[in-house]
Amino acid sequence: MISQLATIVGLASVTLSLLIAAWQTRQLTRQTRISNMTGSASAYIGSAQLVASAHAPLLQDPSLRAYFYDDKECGADDSNRLRLLTIAELMADACEYGLMMASHLPVDQQWREYPKNLLASSPILRQVVLDSPRLWPRMASQVSPLPVPSSDMAEVRRGTELTP
Repeated sequence: MISQLATIVGLASVTLSLLIAAWQTRQLTRQTRISNMTGSASAYIGSAQLVASAHAPLLQDPSLRAYFYDDKECGADDSNRLRLLTIAELMADACEYGLMMASHLPVDQQWREYPKNLLASSPILRQVVLDSPRLWPRMASQVSPLPVPSSDMAEVRRGTELTP
């Protein structure tokens, strides 16, 4: 009788322990999901801040925008050359970070397309990236041998897809 009671109490204890373990596992899964969402949001915010800071000089001087979005060449004697090189480095940093995050997170395809299209429409950015491919390896891998014409870049900015 006592051994049967001990067996019943033991089985009840094991069952209760398993139920508690299952509940803890569910809570841990929920917390992990929340943590992953927070990490993804932080990565997105970081990327957006880098892109915004790289675009700040373009807001101050809109004439510089053509060097990044309209395939405008920057000659060696261009009075804006040093400024444009610095902006191109900032943009390369921002895009490299975005591509790095895109390889680790479930992100929209635009995270991958924006750097590729920016490289296609910006000779100065291509030059900066190709001059130092070890600094921006993901960007360097995005450089196409044939750039997308600037008219196509306008389509990309409006949100339409390019077809190969």
